[in-house]
Amino acid sequence: MERIQNRMNLTWIKFSVLITFIFLLFLSCYRDVIDLDLEDFEPQIVIEGIITDQAGPYQVKITKTGRFNQLNNFPPVTGAEVIINDNFGKSEILREIRAGLYETQTLQGVPGRTYTFRVIAEGKEYSASSTMPEPLLLDYVSLLNRGWGYVMVCAFTDRQGIEDYCRLKIFKNGELVEKYLYQGRFSDGEQYVIDDFDVTFNYNDNVNIQLFTFNKATYEYFSMLDSGEGGGDYDPELPEFVEISLANPKTNLSNNALGHFSAYTIRNYTRIVR
Repeated sequence: MERIQNRMNLTWIKFSVLITFIFLLFLSCYRDVIDLDLEDFEPQIVIEGIITDQAGPYQVKITKTGRFNQLNNFPPVTGAEVIINDNFGKSEILREIRAGLYETQTLQGVPGRTYTFRVIAEGKEYSASSTMPEPLLLDYVSLLNRGWGYVMVCAFTDRQGIEDYCRLKIFKNGELVEKYLYQGRFSDGEQYVIDDFDVTFNYNDNVNIQLFTFNKATYEYFSMLDSGEGGGDYDPELPEFVEISLANPKTNLSNNALGHFSAYTIRNYTRIVR
């Protein structure tokens, strides 16, 4: 009996030693994590540019991220050289209208053209390009009385042989109330009906729908932002810009810059609930 007891004591001692070792190892690893110098995360440049088929001017915003403990601080980058050109030989140097915000003067966006921009800032060069697709058009917009309120149903025809990407923004009496992001991977050549909007409308409400058509890279960018992976909330319409954290979504910019450059079309539809 005494032998069994001694064996049990020896087993417990071994177990205790093992637990102590694991605990000390964990503390060592944990210390390695918290001892990181977060100030080593240097600010990164953020470039956000858009061009549409609507009347300009178009803007490019250039900022920098803050350090790790200042992620919401985006100081402007001034004195940059910003040039936008298209594949038809049109080119323009943007002027800085205020700190970090650069604007075109005469350039006009045209569907079907590819736009390239080049930024030289703080001794480094960055570039990106985006092709503006032909616009999708809504086939109809209906407001149906469900008793408790009016719900919106709309539809457009996905173009055959073209992988369409678009976004709808829904405004109720001038206030943005819903966004809808679409890709046409499974609706090629078919009419696509959207009848699952969450917002309801009342009699005499003013309803405005903005339909943005863009390319795959811009769709992926918005999709990641909407899912929360980008740490921001970007709406494709001047003068709104995304605020990007270090968890930045996929970009089309070169030289490790954060942000995005996009060329897209806009179509507006207005209804009054009657």
